[in-house]
Amino acid sequence: MASTFSKRARGLDWFLLIPAGYLLIISLLVLRSIERANEGVDFSIASHGAGIGMGLFAMFILLRTNIATWQRAAYPLFWASMLSLVAVLAFGEDIQGSRRWIDIGTFQFQPSEVVKVGVVMGFSYFLARQKKHINEPLQLLKALVFVAGPTALIVMQPDLGTAVVVVVLWMSILTASYIRKSIIGAMTITGLVALVGALPFLADYQKARITSFLAPQADAQGAGYNAIQSLIAIGSGGLIGNGLSGGSQGRLSFLPSQHTDFIFAIVAERLGMIGALSVIIALVILLLRTLMISWRSESDFMRFMSLGVFVLFAMQAVVNIGMNLALLPVTGLPLPLVSYGGTHIAIELFLIGLLLAGQRK
Repeated sequence: MASTFSKRARGLDWFLLIPAGYLLIISLLVLRSIERANEGVDFSIASHGAGIGMGLFAMFILLRTNIATWQRAAYPLFWASMLSLVAVLAFGEDIQGSRRWIDIGTFQFQPSEVVKVGVVMGFSYFLARQKKHINEPLQLLKALVFVAGPTALIVMQPDLGTAVVVVVLWMSILTASYIRKSIIGAMTITGLVALVGALPFLADYQKARITSFLAPQADAQGAGYNAIQSLIAIGSGGLIGNGLSGGSQGRLSFLPSQHTDFIFAIVAERLGMIGALSVIIALVILLLRTLMISWRSESDFMRFMSLGVFVLFAMQAVVNIGMNLALLPVTGLPLPLVSYGGTHIAIELFLIGLLLAGQRK
């Protein structure tokens, strides 16, 4: 039995598992400290733990199945994720003008997180099958289905941050395929023109989020409030932090969304620069390993899918940390494996499980 366990342990990719495990531990410690220090918090550490449990169970299942099984499941998963987006618009709870969650008992399910997996897996499988024909007009139209449908439904929620993530995911995977660079260039120009053209139609609060990061002090009690409080929290942590029960910005609830959007600032406030840097280092190790898996993959599906996972994790990490440092607009993207949220944690662990399963011989 011991030799069997040792053999299985040697077959695992610890450059993925160790940093992922470390980030989950930091997440549980910091979220528990937030829950204990703030009365009336609107989240439950038990729900977060349930998401981790589901993600770990999914990883266990993935490690006992063949990656070919999940290739065949790619299209059904994509269409199932599309149906979930339709369902949230029809049945989701309206919270502050947005429909992003479906309540399932005591658990909140966020379809926009699931659709990220659907796009990564479904589009990767499509490109792997159509690699010799991707430059044909009909195949390009089919490829657009994997971005146009999800993006339109997510914008209707509205959730512009996730919509941008889906577009960037799709473009990144497409760029790594056998498509002509001239087509990529034309799509990029078209996308930028569409983005600029959409700016006048944004709601006032959305415009304020985009512009406030340039000068948060100009509206310190309004659009710039979150960024200022985040910087204060990060600065107050110093080198070693104020401890898990310390720090005024988090403990006195000056910093909003401290368990989701601004959890990196709370990590810095309570664990200091050392704790914050350790989170960044763990994320970098995880990202570099994911990118290496993509480079070394002999399977087109694994190469595209691994690249998609890399882009998803990298984009969310950069944007989340950037907005905590007031370097980027507040968009509501979670910090991978750290921010509160049962759905996104389970999905991220599922994706890591796919990376592990794809390396099995």
